[in-house]
Amino acid sequence: MDVLISCMDYRLSRYLENRADIIIRNAGGVIYDIIEKIKSLKPDRIIYMPHSDCAAMKLAGRILNNDVECDFDVYKHLAVHFKGVSDMERYNYEHGLSLLKEYFNNVHGEFIDTKAIEWPARRPYYKLLKSSDKYDDLYGYYIIQAPDQSWVEKDIKIAKMLGLSEK
Repeated sequence: MDVLISCMDYRLSRYLENRADIIIRNAGGVIYDIIEKIKSLKPDRIIYMPHSDCAAMKLAGRILNNDVECDFDVYKHLAVHFKGVSDMERYNYEHGLSLLKEYFNNVHGEFIDTKAIEWPARRPYYKLLKSSDKYDDLYGYYIIQAPDQSWVEKDIKIAKMLGLSEK
């Protein structure tokens, strides 16, 4: 079974669809809080695909700079892993990929350049999906996707901090 981990960003849906049996999408493609849950899936292969121009990474930077307030759960889930704003997206990718390789044998990583992919118009909503759900008519929505909602509770808070409404 292939497991793909990426961000909830609306621009990624067409690029990510049909690439894995199980898709996990959260704020920033952050894996730190879900590594144990990923282990429980016993994947044959992990595909890790965070991206450039990430709103979650920008939010983490604003939290670190004290430009925005958040509860401790969001801070711990998103911002605590970073030392500063510079190169945060690349650091998230490299550190996340390295961490996955500590636990799994078959890990493939790709850093998606959002300027190089075709993406739909943005809709200011997020949609919570199960990890095997398809994106029919959801292009433009931010997609939070996991085997069950307990994996992404903090990501739902982050979506709301980004001004998204549930659809």
